[in-house]
Amino acid sequence: MNRFKAAALVLSLVVPSVVFAAAPTPAQTAAVKAALAPQAGLYRGAHEIGGKYQAGEMEITIGAEGMMIRRATGDAIEETRYPYAQLELMEPQKPGVLAFRTLGEDRKLYAINLDAAEDWGIIVLFEGPHGMVAPLGVLFNPEQLQKGYYESKFLSEVLKDEQKAGRKLYPRLSAGGKPE
Repeated sequence: MNRFKAAALVLSLVVPSVVFAAAPTPAQTAAVKAALAPQAGLYRGAHEIGGKYQAGEMEITIGAEGMMIRRATGDAIEETRYPYAQLELMEPQKPGVLAFRTLGEDRKLYAINLDAAEDWGIIVLFEGPHGMVAPLGVLFNPEQLQKGYYESKFLSEVLKDEQKAGRKLYPRLSAGGKPE
């Protein structure tokens, strides 16, 4: 599924939730942790970066302490950590999707496709003012990565594009955030 179809699907599923007026309660944090714990693992895919490179490699790791994001920007690796207390579940949840977002000024929406067989695992969306939402990235889930989907369904297409262009087009985490 291309990222625009994936974004349209998620946009139809994600419903804005009530924003916490204050810091989340311990019960809210525990609910986020309980919802995300079964989805723990490494997700890998691509995100939009604009400028010289249209997309770069991105990883999201969901673990015991929260979520870590690593993004290849074209010049470096950008890393952000979100403890569970900085994540909020979207309400109401929709069947087959676990939707949550980061709290604070740099708000992003995340939707985990719980029914992913050969489709996307997580889609990342920017949440702007007045409910504006724009797609930023699509990642494969841990099971899909084990099956080689990232390489066969995505990187193979990148390599073809790079051969046509005669230059490296895709910043990679393994190359310090620069194109390999």
